[in-house]
Amino acid sequence: MSIAPDPIVILGAPRSGTTFLNELVNAHPRVHVTHEMRLFAWAHHCLVTAAADDRLLVTHRDEFLAHARRSFAPLIRGFYAERFPGKDHWGDKNPHYADPANRGCLGTVRALFPGAKFVHIVRDGRDVVASLVRRHHADGRPWADLPTACRVWCEHTAIARGFGRTLDDGAYLELRYEDLVRDESAQARELFAFLGIPSDPAVEAFCLRQRAARTALSTPTRDIAADVLASDFGRVLSAADQARALEALGAGLAAFGYPVDGGAER
Repeated sequence: MSIAPDPIVILGAPRSGTTFLNELVNAHPRVHVTHEMRLFAWAHHCLVTAAADDRLLVTHRDEFLAHARRSFAPLIRGFYAERFPGKDHWGDKNPHYADPANRGCLGTVRALFPGAKFVHIVRDGRDVVASLVRRHHADGRPWADLPTACRVWCEHTAIARGFGRTLDDGAYLELRYEDLVRDESAQARELFAFLGIPSDPAVEAFCLRQRAARTALSTPTRDIAADVLASDFGRVLSAADQARALEALGAGLAAFGYPVDGGAER
């Protein structure tokens, strides 16, 4: 079987389970979704952001860009076919495809690959914020302060959902992290049906292994082995910071069906 013409794009706010979802998809022996290669952000930068810079492209701009748009899809697809032989389905996982800094990137992917499938994983914003403020860089600097963490969740989820609403049926799937870890097997069946890929026993085996013993896939900030759905929101943040976070997150939580009074949904 030849490689699929269009990619799988996995996105979501950082610390929302994108890596877990990436691993689940890649459990299928005919699928390889790269881990934050960020290739589509690069393509968007080349075709849109940098293309508007007169220092980089002036004469014959429109003609060259039209040529580049025709060339980028086979260029990218060819890389995956060559780098990952034996894989029929391909794509990239990157939370930051929905980052405001990459605004318009998802539209560029759609223009290059009209049949692309977009999978947006959403996690309770309180848990995302708690994880972001607890996470530190190697030099000890925190990943984000409270206002930044709240803004990241709100912006990423709004951009991803807003884009999804512009697509025809069958191109965008939104799933919740909490549902995924409650029943990986059921969510995997729904996911692969959406992708149009027949499932494989290896996917079910992955789900059962995770059910039996959780694997730390992306430097967790809490003990996922004890309770994968445990929330640190009430422990990490003071009462005052919890109130500030809920004020910032409230509208978004409600929009995604999370309760806005009390702690994170379990």
